[in-house]
Amino acid sequence: CCDCGLVKEEYSDEELGLCIIIIGTFIHREPCLAASLLPEILNIVTTVSLNITYPWQSESSIYLPGSAVSVAHQFLRCVLHQMAPNGIFLQMFQTNIKGTTSTRLFRSVSQALVDFNELNSIAPLQILIE
Repeated sequence: CCDCGLVKEEYSDEELGLCIIIIGTFIHREPCLAASLLPEILNIVTTVSLNITYPWQSESSIYLPGSAVSVAHQFLRCVLHQMAPNGIFLQMFQTNIKGTTSTRLFRSVSQALVDFNELNSIAPLQILIE
């Protein structure tokens, strides 16, 4: 950066998708180690999942196969389904998340779970109420 002197990092869509897959594998294999990092991981992945590449994607729920957005949605589905018995939804609702970050998180989770048969978008509320 010309202003602050920090190194700018730019990643392609495929590289972001591969990074999300690596993080998903880490969470799947070592959930105990990943538990403390999970809020930050979810925050970053929700940022990627809400990042639209093309203007037509803002009005549609269709994503390009293999794009970082579709990989991020699948990551959210898998991680939330894997962690649901461990109380991930209760933790999500109890965590003190400020302002737009919580809106982004819940919007991204609901978009990811809309067409997921194993865990629909109402399931987090059901689990929370139970």
